[in-house]
This record gives sequence, C-alpha cells and structure tokens, in this order.
Amino acid sequence: MKALVVILLVMLVWTVSGCAGLAQSAHNRDMLRKRNANKDLKLMNEDWDRFWLMDRPSQLSKYKM
Repeated sequence: MKALVVILLVMLVWTVSGCAGLAQSAHNRDMLRKRNANKDLKLMNEDWDRFWLMDRPSQLSKYKM
C-alpha cells in the first residue's frame, strides 16, 4: 500500500512539474518581443525599398530596342 502511495505521489509531482524548466521570465519575453519587433521593422523597410526599387537603379530604357 505504501509503495502505491509513493508511486502515485511521484507520478503527481512529475505531471504537475511538466515543462516548468522551459518557462521564460517576463524580462526574457519582453526582450524577445522587442527583438522580433525590431526585425519586423527592418524587414518592412527592405520590402518598402524593394517595392520602390530603391535598392538598385532601374534597368528600363525609355527608348524602344
């Protein structure tokens, strides 16, 4: 009977703890959010430049070839 109680107690502790070691602190979540927002802004700037073809001069000619 004692062995069954010990096994049930160990299983309860094991299931409750779960992935507790993978949790992030509030500071880590904020830094991750800021890093992602910064990366998104950089990518948006690159997309905007690509849309307006500002990253390279136009290859189009005004004369028919």
